[in-house]
Amino acid sequence: MKQNENTDLWWVGWILLTIASFFVSCYFWNGWIARCPAHDDKVQSLQISERSDLSVGLHCHAGCAKTVMLDAMGLTFADLFAPSTDG
Repeated sequence: MKQNENTDLWWVGWILLTIASFFVSCYFWNGWIARCPAHDDKVQSLQISERSDLSVGLHCHAGCAKTVMLDAMGLTFADLFAPSTDG
């Protein structure tokens, strides 16, 4: 059974729930913002986006490394990419 692109985005919601369980997040024009879990964030400096290649983008405007952010959330780089639908 072939899945369509819209149903393949469930993991974006899962990652957002993981972030929101620790930090307040809100939607903005092309993604979400949240307090970064990798540093004592007083403002929402973490940008989360859905990318056209079906991956989740993370960017801390304070300069935190992705590996540090992922560790703080209990995630891995693999979690940022859509699960394979092959075989």
